[in-house]
Amino acid sequence: MGYGIQGQGHKLRLTLLATNADQAAWTARVQQRIATLASERHATLKRPMLVMERAEAVGRSHILRSYERPRLPHVLRSEVFCLVGGAIAHLEAVSYRVAPDEAEQRLLSAAAALVAPEPESAPGPGMSLGPIRLTSDHAQEILAISYRHAEHADLRFSLRIDAMAAGGQPTLLQRWDRNLSQLMTHLPTRLRTLRRGPVALAGMTAEELLTEAPLDGRSVLKFSAESSRPRPAFAAPLVTLSLDTEPVGRPEHWPDPAWNVPVATQAWDAVTRSLRLRPGAV
Repeated sequence: MGYGIQGQGHKLRLTLLATNADQAAWTARVQQRIATLASERHATLKRPMLVMERAEAVGRSHILRSYERPRLPHVLRSEVFCLVGGAIAHLEAVSYRVAPDEAEQRLLSAAAALVAPEPESAPGPGMSLGPIRLTSDHAQEILAISYRHAEHADLRFSLRIDAMAAGGQPTLLQRWDRNLSQLMTHLPTRLRTLRRGPVALAGMTAEELLTEAPLDGRSVLKFSAESSRPRPAFAAPLVTLSLDTEPVGRPEHWPDPAWNVPVATQAWDAVTRSLRLRPGAV
């Protein structure tokens, strides 16, 4: 999850660990993580990997600081466990370009912005992500979220919401058609278009493009959808959704494909239909 302007935004990783949880379950998660870090030793410094842990006085949040790698003495990881309604969320700093105190303050600020979702019809700022809602009162908002399932490493959904994008830009399909000939000269395999055309995205007019291409003996899917913005407004942001099934890592370590084309298309249609703009949200 990232937010900011011109690539200068603060990057955080948010993981939903459990739903329908209570304080006892949250406490158990925190204590388990503390015990794990305290039992591991830093290979160079000969001390526990855990540097600091602290329960926050306000709210159900617990912050931990540890060494990122067993042989790196100067790189620290900051993480926060928080209980949001009945959900356990884990926030972790991805960037190490700031001091630990600053990174942890950003994590705690993000944790404070997580609340239990209100009814869909309730107006107000923020973005609902399943059982939690990320509140926001920023008038100039850019939000980027990527989701990869722990058990299916070849599935990656990405969502970008840009309330500051300029209007009158080429659409998704216009850009694709303009660059297709150049793209095909660099592709080692034949690309197949599964579907393209208009689609509704978060109640706005949009275009979608679904493609498939063989890669090292498997089928890789790349789906995209993007809203149009003829009249830019904060209430009508540029929304871009994508699904990519190209695995990460070396081919010999790739998992078996989680989805075939019919299953991926069905899931894609369900996700595109589920996106909604909350009344009054930026």
